[in-house]
Amino acid sequence: MTKTVSVQYHAAVDSPVVNERFQNILPLGIYSGAYFSVIPLDNTNINVSALVAEISDGTYQVRIANDSTEIVPVTELAPCIVLRWTYTGVGVADFTYTNIAVADIQPDDIVIGVVLYTGGGSISGNFDYTLRSTPDILEKYLAVIPDTPASMYLWVLAGNVNYGSVNYLVPLQKTAIFTAPAAGYIRKDLIYVDTDGTVKVTAGTPVAVPGPAVAPVFNGKIALAVVSLTEFTTTLTKAEVTDVRNFVIASSKLYSWGLSGTPTNGFYARLVGGAPTWAEAKRNCHFFLDTVSVTVNASGMCKVPFAGTIIRAYVKIEGAVAVTPLIIDINKGSESVSPTSIWNTTQANRLTIPVGSSYASQTSFDVTSVLENDEFFVDIDQYDSGAAKMTIVLTIREA
Repeated sequence: MTKTVSVQYHAAVDSPVVNERFQNILPLGIYSGAYFSVIPLDNTNINVSALVAEISDGTYQVRIANDSTEIVPVTELAPCIVLRWTYTGVGVADFTYTNIAVADIQPDDIVIGVVLYTGGGSISGNFDYTLRSTPDILEKYLAVIPDTPASMYLWVLAGNVNYGSVNYLVPLQKTAIFTAPAAGYIRKDLIYVDTDGTVKVTAGTPVAVPGPAVAPVFNGKIALAVVSLTEFTTTLTKAEVTDVRNFVIASSKLYSWGLSGTPTNGFYARLVGGAPTWAEAKRNCHFFLDTVSVTVNASGMCKVPFAGTIIRAYVKIEGAVAVTPLIIDINKGSESVSPTSIWNTTQANRLTIPVGSSYASQTSFDVTSVLENDEFFVDIDQYDSGAAKMTIVLTIREA
């Protein structure tokens, strides 16, 4: 039996209904803060800075926040710090910081990171944020944000980048320290991801006041931010950081084409919002797939009424993959062109939900260009019995 949580207009609502209603609407993960710092001469505790996160116990989901630094126990055998929360139905259900072994991470854990030791029981002062629970939101991919409290360092949030056919996972990390230019000079520095997937900072050319400062040259690199510095710069705030990520463009429209499941109709298309004009924001097309039809080569079609660029694909299922990873392919064609996979070269990049999980996303494609009236087809290339109703979203930026 599938349970649907809904609230009628003017109906009374308590917190359990609200928290269950918002399950899976906002991506889980850490939205801000939660950075490690060492406690001098202490190898059994670690500081975790203030944070904001979305967390779930599998049924209910809430926003949690801590406005102060927390001291959390840690050991060399259990160096991974996670957030856990369980709805109890009585009073306020608090979340907890827990140190565990990496192998003991649970599906609902919000992972902050791993504290690295020297091997002799001493905290090294270095941290690994590769496993961190980062919300799958394009706006936050590789965003550059100030330190807390502000310093001459900046943070780069996690994300993925492609250079040619190579995809790199860039974990959350702190940049190298910035230095102010000499007296009477100004400078613009560049933060970018290099061709080996590492985050680097290149200092710009100092220019005498009043300038203007010389804009840095990207040289084909994946540029993230430009940092403006003067002789008086002692801390870096939002005012000094200019976002130059070319995959996040505020002036462009993003359209998501949904493919989702229902128990009756197989695949069919339905425009949301009545009969919208294509100048309106609601350019969504939903495909409904029943549980029985989620099998190998089940397929449906969606036509895109504008030219653009594919920037993200996402799939979420009810339940979890039980035995065999669920693999989903998306093919693009038109009335005159036979459909081919948007991962026609790198099939390993197809949407793949691993065993025990319920979702997957991808920002790496072999084909990204979309022409007006192109058609997209979905194939279930590998089926798993744990996959019930599912939702697939293909996000396209209009040209």
